[in-house]
Amino acid sequence: MKESIFRKSSIFAALGSIFLIIIFAILLFQDNKRIHTLVLVTGQKEGQYYAFGQALSKVVHNHNHRIKIEVIESNDPQENLELLQGKKAELALVQSDTIVNNSTKAIAFLFPEVFHLMVRQDAGINDISDIEGKRIALMSKGSGSYNMFWRLQEHYQLDVEQIKTIPLPITEAHQALEDGEVDGLFRVVSLENPAVIQLLRNPQIK
Repeated sequence: MKESIFRKSSIFAALGSIFLIIIFAILLFQDNKRIHTLVLVTGQKEGQYYAFGQALSKVVHNHNHRIKIEVIESNDPQENLELLQGKKAELALVQSDTIVNNSTKAIAFLFPEVFHLMVRQDAGINDISDIEGKRIALMSKGSGSYNMFWRLQEHYQLDVEQIKTIPLPITEAHQALEDGEVDGLFRVVSLENPAVIQLLRNPQIK
């Protein structure tokens, strides 16, 4: 009698183990088929951050079809951090000197960026101090480039009252310089940026 009960218990235990193994296998199979989506917040659509995000998304997808990076645009670094800290995005592109809190950490240095001050040949600007009294196009308010200009102004102790700054979207700023509507254009961007190269092909701009 005891042997029969023990045998039945062993059978039930074995069946239970097999059932658990099957359930685990199904869950593992479903997880392997599931696509994991990560939201990456970048910058303006016509800017370099957005283009880099799109390229990164394609490369990651080509190497692992179960990872999808959804690239979204933003207007400024602060918005990037707010989306990240509000858990509306898992990843964000920001300049390396951006101040973040303890809930955010840097995971990779992607590419260097440098200051670019492009001016018209006839504007009489040969030194940074020459921008006083001139019309200088900046990137949109709140952008990394916009904020960095004021650090530059402070470093060189330029008279704010003597500089007419005009914040514009990237494409409009470049066009304004080509059309002579501004004397100079300031951007923080990587070397060999296609839009900058195209702008400097104009013999009226240096």
